[in-house]
Amino acid sequence: MEKTFSATEARIRFGELMKEAQKGPVTVERDGKAVVVVLSKRDYDALLTHGRAIGWRELIDQAHELIRKGPVQQPVTSPEDILRELREERDESYDLH
Repeated sequence: MEKTFSATEARIRFGELMKEAQKGPVTVERDGKAVVVVLSKRDYDALLTHGRAIGWRELIDQAHELIRKGPVQQPVTSPEDILRELREERDESYDLH
């Protein structure tokens, strides 16, 4: 579970925030809204390496576009169609036609 600190807590308990960031991302909020995320150096380096490898700006743009479009509904194959296809494959494999 990601830790969250208020901006005031982060300032007062910065040492603790740094320790928590070694375990995982820490969100810092101001007026109840997330403002920044503190990462360990290891996580930051991994993010940079991964981002460069896949074009992180492009990936973010694609993610935003998918979010705008909403959930994707995959067509569901009916059980009858699945059985028919399996029977056809079986018949073809045994050369029953």
